[in-house]
Parts: sequence; structure tokens; C-alpha cells
Amino acid sequence: MSIEGDGPIIQIEDEVDESSVPSSKRTKTSMAGEFFEKFFDDKGLPKAKCKNCDKIYMARDGGGTSNLIKHSLKCVGRGNGSSYPPLDQEKYREKISEVIVKHNYPFTFVEHKGIVDLLCFLHPGVKSISRNTTKSDVLKVYRKEKEKLKSYLQSIPGKICLTSDLWSAINTNQYMVLTAHFVNRNWELEKKVLSFIHCPPPHNGFKLAEKLISLLKEWGIEKKIFTITLDNASNNDVMVNILKKHLLSGLGLIAKGTYFHVRCGAHNLNLIVHDGLKVIDGSLGKIRLCVKYIRGSEARKLKFASCLEQLSNVTSKQVRQDLPIRWNSTYLMLETAIGQREAFTLLSDIDPYFDCLSNEEWDKVKTIADFLKPFYDITFFSGSTYPTANLYFSGVWRIHMKIKEVSCVDHSEFEKQNQLCCMARRMEKKFDKYWNSYSVVLSFAVILDPRYKLQFVEWCYVRLLGSEGVQVAKLILDKLKAFFQEYLKSSNETTASSIQRSIRGSPNIPSNALQDFGTYESKLCEPSKNESDLETYLNEKKN
Repeated sequence: MSIEGDGPIIQIEDEVDESSVPSSKRTKTSMAGEFFEKFFDDKGLPKAKCKNCDKIYMARDGGGTSNLIKHSLKCVGRGNGSSYPPLDQEKYREKISEVIVKHNYPFTFVEHKGIVDLLCFLHPGVKSISRNTTKSDVLKVYRKEKEKLKSYLQSIPGKICLTSDLWSAINTNQYMVLTAHFVNRNWELEKKVLSFIHCPPPHNGFKLAEKLISLLKEWGIEKKIFTITLDNASNNDVMVNILKKHLLSGLGLIAKGTYFHVRCGAHNLNLIVHDGLKVIDGSLGKIRLCVKYIRGSEARKLKFASCLEQLSNVTSKQVRQDLPIRWNSTYLMLETAIGQREAFTLLSDIDPYFDCLSNEEWDKVKTIADFLKPFYDITFFSGSTYPTANLYFSGVWRIHMKIKEVSCVDHSEFEKQNQLCCMARRMEKKFDKYWNSYSVVLSFAVILDPRYKLQFVEWCYVRLLGSEGVQVAKLILDKLKAFFQEYLKSSNETTASSIQRSIRGSPNIPSNALQDFGTYESKLCEPSKNESDLETYLNEKKN
């Protein structure tokens, strides 16, 4: 059937029984038939009426359906009996901005013809916008979200801990990132990136302090800062001194800023291990070259894969490349390579260009990897989605004990063990440099964990220092009491209930590493007549 009216001539196919028509000759039904109703007027002329708006088109044979389809797209409800709600253009533009930010789309995304057609298909009321308008909308969303976060941070009842670092982009431009870590009213750990800004040189302590101070003022949290965690760059020491003086002048720090500067534990551990790995630079370099050779072409990968298939005890099916600046990736590369040792040897037999490690070198690498495993096992404290401060002390203590144990043994009879001893001594020297800078404040976190309390800290120091460890634990307890009293003065809410809570959601300290702790009884916790909430907590039994 064809229809003609005010527009071009349009065709609507007559209804047919498709089951009786061969598929090769079956007529394709137009989409217009879904939205229009066919009828004949009083004069017997064929016409079609829109099912939604009742608009009538005249028809005759031989016409097309494009005009009807066009009408159905523009007609509110598309002829399905329902009506479109009016489109909120502001909400639509806000949603587009959120999509662009969330998925990192370019601003030109809104000008792509396919996207424009899709949006118009979904709702005929959509108004196209330009990339410049989209940029303005994204900035509007940013300012709105920033104000919400600013108000939220100011409503936090406790203190805020900061982390900051400089990051270099691939084009060598450097940026400063500032992140806030805090516990909200529901006792949930949260992390919010406050700033990620271009930081052109010079990167001296004065310039960095100036930027951080301006950011703290901008967010209105100068009086809510507890600590800032940084790496060991010398410019950070200058920056911390300036920042501490500024915050102390506004009475924004507890304990006169004694615990304000926290050196990044992951960075310290990275420095310690890298210093020890220098002992096996030769063997480590050979493994890196082996991995790069295998990953260098598809043919080599396939040849190595065929070597792996011939071995039944190989767990990993591909080689792992490390990132030298991250020691834990180096450990994973060593662990994987050791598991594929036989495949490496087999490849060297069939590929004359592949230079593999000797058996002696493999044995040395295996000894070093076994020694480094405890270091890798505690990398969980780098997590940011669960509390780790209460676990960090015990992990570092276990590493300290491992280093002392190996460095004090005479391995002169075996070259590979002598190499391990040399490595441990290099690491011990580096470890001693950083231990005192973080041991006290992280001891507080363990003491406030109801599972371990003061007895655990005392036990750790006794294992490290002998009888002197008792006095060290006592000094730490005195510092905690002084810190607690000052915190009560500066806090608007009592912290008694917070001290008695157990931290949930974080991994436990491995029990096999603390098997002697269960039998250790502290002699420091004696009942006091005028006990504070902290002393009451310390004298309670461990949970």
C-alpha cells in the first residue's frame, strides 16, 4: 500500500502471511508499519494514521516509508502509546560530563556524528553541544564536587593524614599529588585525592612547602592535619620543617608536631632491598636479559612455550618482566624464573643465541629469593583500602630479625652463603638508618590493636635488644600516655570508645611468626589507682 500526503509518497507494505511465502521472496516489513494504522477514507483513498498523534498521511502504491519513519522519530512517544518525559537539558549535560570524566573521553566525544545520532535516537529533545560547552560543563561539575568534598572533610570528627609525592609524566613534566586519608564517622577508612597539579621546577623545599600550604588553605583543613607521609628526598625534609612551623603557628598539630613527618615505609623498604640486591647484580642482570630475549619476538615466545610444555612441574606459563624501581616486581621475576629454571636450560640447548645462567648462579639466585620472601610477604601494608598501621610494625620487626639472624652467621665456608651474609649486612646498615624514624609512632598503632597491646611491643624489643627492650617499651608507653592526654585536650569528642574498638578488615599478622608471643607476660602494665581510659584499656585482657 502506498501513502501520499503533504510530504513525499510513502509505501506501507500490505499484511501477508509470511509462513506461506518462501524466505527468498518474503517481503520485508517496514518499521513504519509498527507506528501507523492503515485505513481507507470515505472516498476509498488509502491513508495511514499515526498511532500516537493521529496525524494522517495519504498513500498510494510505489511510495517509500522514509517520511513515516522520520515522523515516528520526531513524534513524542514514537507511536507506541506512551509519551516521552520532557528532557532536563541541564541534567543531560551533567551526565555527559560525568561520563567523559569517568571514562577519560575527549571533549570532542560529544561532536562525534555517531554519538549525536544515537542521542537523538534515544530522545528527540536532545540538543547537541560543542566540545567547548562540554569543557565548561566538566569544570562546573568539578567545582560542584570539590565544594561537596570540602564540606565533607571539614565535618570529619578526627584528624587527617596526608601523603604527597612528585610524579614525572612521559613528557618529563612533573606533577604533585596530595592525598588525604582519614576515618569517617562510620569507622571506615577513606582516601581522597585533593590535588594533582603541574609542578614546574625548581623543586626545592621552599617551593613545595608554599604549594602545600596554599592547598591546605584552599581546602580549609589546616587545623585538622595529623601526619604527612613522604619519601626520603632531601627537599622533603626542608619542606616538612617549613610546613610544621606554619601549622604550629596556627595550633594545628598535636604533640608539637613530634609525629608529623612519617617516612614512607614502602619507599624505605624499597631502598633497603635494592641496596642488598646490588650484591647479585650480575646474576640479576642475566635473568633480566634472559626475560627480555624471550619476550623480544613472537617466535622466541613460541619456542619457550614449547619448552614449558615438555615440563610437567612448571606452574607459570609465561616469563615475568620486572620494573627495576619496584623491588617486589623484581622478586616476582626471580620467583617465576626459578620455577621455570628447567625451561630456561632447555631453551639454551636448542637456541645457540640464548645465554642462560649456570647451575651455580641459579643456586645463588634461589638462596637470595628465599631470603627476600619475608620482605615480599609484608608488602600488604602498602594497601589503601584497609588499615595497615597496626600491622606495619610487626612486619618490619620480622624483617629486622631476619636481617640480624643472617648477618650474624659466619657463612665463609660457602660462597653463596657468604654472598647472602654480605647482602644482609648491607641491608642492616640501611635498615638501622631508618628504624628509629618510624618505630615509635607505629608502636602506638600496635598497642591500640586489642589483639596485641603493649605486651607485643615489649616482646619484640626484648627479642631485638635483650633486657634493654623492656626499658625501650616503657619509654614508648610514656610517650603514648603523653600523646593521648594532649589528643584529649584537642579533641571535641572523647576517644575512649575509639580505643576499645578492634580494627576490622585488615589481614592478621602470621601466627607462625609470633609463636613465642603467646607465652610472654608483660611486667609493665601495673594497675593504677587513678587510671585514664588508656590505662584501663591497657590493663584489660587482649581480645
